[in-house]
Amino acid sequence: MIAKVSMIGAGAWGTTLAVMISQNRIPVKVWAYKKETAEDINKFRENREFLPGIEIPSGVYATSDISEAVSESEFIIISSPSHTVRTVLKQLIPFLKKGAKIISVTKGIEEKTFATISEIITDELVKSGNYDCRAAKNHVAVISGPNLAREIAAGLPSTTVVASESKELRESVQLMLANKRFRVYTSQDVIGLELGGSLKNVIAIGAGICDGLNYGDNTKSAYLTRALREMIRIGQFKGANPETFYGLSGIGDLFATSYSKFSRNRTLGEKIALGNTCEQAQKLITGIAEGIHTAKACYLFGRKEKVELPVINEMYGILYEGKPPQESVISLMTRTLKGEME
Repeated sequence: MIAKVSMIGAGAWGTTLAVMISQNRIPVKVWAYKKETAEDINKFRENREFLPGIEIPSGVYATSDISEAVSESEFIIISSPSHTVRTVLKQLIPFLKKGAKIISVTKGIEEKTFATISEIITDELVKSGNYDCRAAKNHVAVISGPNLAREIAAGLPSTTVVASESKELRESVQLMLANKRFRVYTSQDVIGLELGGSLKNVIAIGAGICDGLNYGDNTKSAYLTRALREMIRIGQFKGANPETFYGLSGIGDLFATSYSKFSRNRTLGEKIALGNTCEQAQKLITGIAEGIHTAKACYLFGRKEKVELPVINEMYGILYEGKPPQESVISLMTRTLKGEME
């Protein structure tokens, strides 16, 4: 029986998972970056900023004190924005209960190192001096899939995948989350799961650009298919199983994020296509579009490792260099002709 869980991050997804876990009769402490958010959750039993209209059970308690949030918990779930994860880990690791497991539901990649969230967690656990690399990896799990928080919070049937090198850990997390409306699968391919969940955010921005430019179904379908090949190319370079990208955490998550009205990344792309700069578009959405940071990480990775990533390179040009989306389309369409599978 799982005694207690901590959720690090009080955004829409972190709050949704906290509610679901609590409904499985497991106490959850939610750490919120802002004291006002924690107080609001405890007082109104609702996250009015990120998940309005969804009742939060009494088994969920929010705090802005990170030591209070994690010190007694067996499972620590990381739901913070990817660019803050390393900093947050440095704050919480000194307060971890001995043997505590860390689970990432954050979808992103560190810009300078191209490290996934599980790699960041493992690195920080080893640096703490309490784990060697193998032990650290066995204390880490990741969750990814077509998981739009608003739909899951509303009780619509959904699925996800949990991956860990530890069979015991991935099966424990599976039981922690599963219910009659949320089916959880397991996997050993940690890196593949994370890359699928992270890279699709970059691609979803481009899908939103297709929508904003009114390019139609043919264009968007072709774009997503070619972009998927780039996701797999990066995955193979990093040692992932290509089959993972054809599963829930790959193509499943890619489709959901590229088509949904709830997708921050898709919406950001649509706003850019309508004439806004990346900075302006960010102000027009709620929450963080992780694909912005991941696009830069992928661009730098491709240049360093000489991996051909034409779609991702164009996304970088749009997001960081202000390249007009129409020019990026022309650049992609006029590349040297070749066979489809080359």
